[in-house]
Amino acid sequence: TRYNVANIDRLLGDKVAARRGAEAALAAFERALGPDHGDVAFALDFVATLAIADGRLDDAEPLLTRSLKILETSLGHEHPDLGSPLINLGELALARKRPDEAHALFTRLLAIDEKLHRIAMRRASALWEYRGSRHLAECRHRRQAA
Repeated sequence: TRYNVANIDRLLGDKVAARRGAEAALAAFERALGPDHGDVAFALDFVATLAIADGRLDDAEPLLTRSLKILETSLGHEHPDLGSPLINLGELALARKRPDEAHALFTRLLAIDEKLHRIAMRRASALWEYRGSRHLAECRHRRQAA
């Protein structure tokens, strides 16, 4: 897809081709999926990262803000997919000498990550407890059968 080619261009250092491809992919996503689709949000984020890399901070901020808004609306305010626009907005705030804003964005990101980690650990713990008790029961059964 155009998006993948643009990313390859970025990795190869061809900023002009990457920007052109990313913007074309964004336009195609918006036409095909509508302006508020999650894939549009990710494309906005990608175009914004290219703008930041080029020093075009004024271009990047509205793209990142829109990306974050789309993802918050479609996924909720604590979804892990908010990570990229939150990080990029935080880095943008740092580049613009707005440390309090960056701190708030990074704190929010860490809170989402911490919550997800707690949920994942509870699930893993429950799974290990279930599997462990099942194996213990099987061991008891085999001992009694022997």
